[in-house]
Order: sequence, then structure tokens, then C-alpha cells
Amino acid sequence: MEFKVANRAKTTTMMLIIVGVVFTAVGILMNLKGDHHLGTRVLANFLVNGLFFFFIGLGALFFLALQYATETGWYATVKRVIEGIAGYIPYGIVFLLVILLTLTFMHGGHIYSWMDTDMYT
Repeated sequence: MEFKVANRAKTTTMMLIIVGVVFTAVGILMNLKGDHHLGTRVLANFLVNGLFFFFIGLGALFFLALQYATETGWYATVKRVIEGIAGYIPYGIVFLLVILLTLTFMHGGHIYSWMDTDMYT
């Protein structure tokens, strides 16, 4: 038996993704006037969100490995869900690499006050 995602679910998911991207862009564009900390906040939020979801994927992978190691059978009902969550890890790695490289080339983006070298000179 092969699981297939219904077309309505695909359409709904894509519409929600588009709405999220549009509202993110609108929020960024509306805050461009007079807010010189907008880039810092966006980078800090991306870093926190990227780490949050990456760690959820790692936790699911650990739980899956633990269930394999202990050879339990009760988790068969949630095994596919756990595998799906753990499947985010490669995307999370790429997302975090992009964010960390962006922060590196922007000299930290000054997302933390202790990263600002001008403050101490």
C-alpha cells in the first residue's frame, strides 16, 4: 500500500506557504522605514527558528534510533511520523549552513550585543 497525498492537501499546503512568504515580505517591507535593526532581528529569528526545527528533527532521529536499539514494537503506529520528522534533517542542515554563512560574511550581523566589537574599542 502506497501513501499518496491528496491534491487538495497539496494545494492547501502550497497556498499556506505562499501566504506565509507574502506576509513575511510585507512585514519586512513595512518595517524598512526608520528601523535599522530589522536585518538583525530577521537574522536572529532565522537562526532561532532554524535551530529549533533542526533540534526537533534530531530528537525524532534519536527517538527512532532508541526504538530500533531496544527492539520495541509499540511505536509501529507512529513510526512513519517520526521518520517524516527526522527526514527534515538534511534540509535543516542546508538552512542552518546558509544562515551561519550569512552571519559569518556579515561579521556576525551584530545579532548579539557582545558580538559588536565597536562597543569595546
